[in-house]
Amino acid sequence: MDPAGGDAAGYARPTMVVLLVACAPGPPALDALRPAPTDTAGDGPALTLTPKTRGHPHLTLGPTELWSTAMNDVPEHHATVSFLPDGRLAVAWTWEHYSPQSLAYLRIVDEDGAPDAPPLLLAQGAHVAKPDVVTDGAGDLVVGYQATDRQALGIDRIDPALGEVVSTPLAEGRRASGNNSVALAALDDDSLVALWWSSAGVPGEPADNWFRRTVGDVAAAPVRVATVDDVGGPAAPDLDPVPGAGVAATWSDLSYRPGMDPAAVVALEVRRFEPGGSASVYRRAVYEAPDTFVVRPELAADAQGRVALVWANLRDASQRYPTTVSAMIACYDADGTELLPPTALSAAPADEPTVQFLDDATVAVAWNEASSPDRTAVALEILRFPTGRVLVPPTLLSDPAVSAERASLAARRDPDGGWVIGVSWEEHGEALPQREIRGRMAWYAP
Repeated sequence: MDPAGGDAAGYARPTMVVLLVACAPGPPALDALRPAPTDTAGDGPALTLTPKTRGHPHLTLGPTELWSTAMNDVPEHHATVSFLPDGRLAVAWTWEHYSPQSLAYLRIVDEDGAPDAPPLLLAQGAHVAKPDVVTDGAGDLVVGYQATDRQALGIDRIDPALGEVVSTPLAEGRRASGNNSVALAALDDDSLVALWWSSAGVPGEPADNWFRRTVGDVAAAPVRVATVDDVGGPAAPDLDPVPGAGVAATWSDLSYRPGMDPAAVVALEVRRFEPGGSASVYRRAVYEAPDTFVVRPELAADAQGRVALVWANLRDASQRYPTTVSAMIACYDADGTELLPPTALSAAPADEPTVQFLDDATVAVAWNEASSPDRTAVALEILRFPTGRVLVPPTLLSDPAVSAERASLAARRDPDGGWVIGVSWEEHGEALPQREIRGRMAWYAP
């Protein structure tokens, strides 16, 4: 991939391409050819760290913090994070009880990752779930979530002092299964774009992806951008802004039912918005392989409009819970040209990857991988874009004595140089009967 073959700051990643073939046995053994993950959490049941721990010569880790409420033995899910202009981190998640209600929360943590304020209740109702949080051009927080028994999506705008919450309806339910999985992007023209999917939940009925752009308090009409005539439909959308009032969007188009051969595509689209509507710059199917269940894509775009895309491949997809899982990455130029072919991030079973640009030549990637036969841990890796060369090898962030999954990360410039990376995850284990949201800060100095 990178003809330079590495430098003093990094490690050379060998060229390794995952071929798009049926019934592939799994990703190649990259871990045998590069440093093993660094276990910074220790082996004991409790995580004991100094205020900052050196995880790698170029990576310093802050202590692990409890970011959620951890109350009443109710599971807490779907955390997402975004930095504020003052360097603090916003964390949104859902407290899911299902009967009689679920709650959506927001919390601010300080520059070192310690909670800076009590949690703010955003919404409550049946099936409030799957929030996404971004910081807009004015420095306000914008949180989107699934609400009211899946029949609507909501947007809340909150000032950084956790002041007044202004809620705006985003989408009214129009099908039995309703609207799900909203993703948000704050554009460089100060508008906000949301992407979500809406499913009938009935075989033969179409499932759709919808864009909606909001300028101030004025929301344009929703625009349908994808329809699949199958119960699987387009799912798990993600967004990131690109220059020129545009977004890069991804979702997985699924057609999978028990007893049928699964197939899936990760779709990538760049779309630009004008006052009178929007137009697609390009759309491409990024990955398509028979007998591979392709799920949970996420992306990040840089200031040039180039895209780093990650997702998970499930190869034993005929099982209800597939066991062969690969976390993948691919990179694309601003016009959709492939810069890095689909490449496995880890030889260990790995799932739920997430990615953020640090600068136009560096990305941070987190995922969860098997730390033991019955546990998973969250790992963080720093890569050169677009070659995929490893700058900081996979470093475990979570306690391997419990299970951690569903990582979310955000990054900002450090005034002292380098980058600050905030990572959240769900944690559970024998000592944790329900899921909690934990996280930590990491400081990367190239």
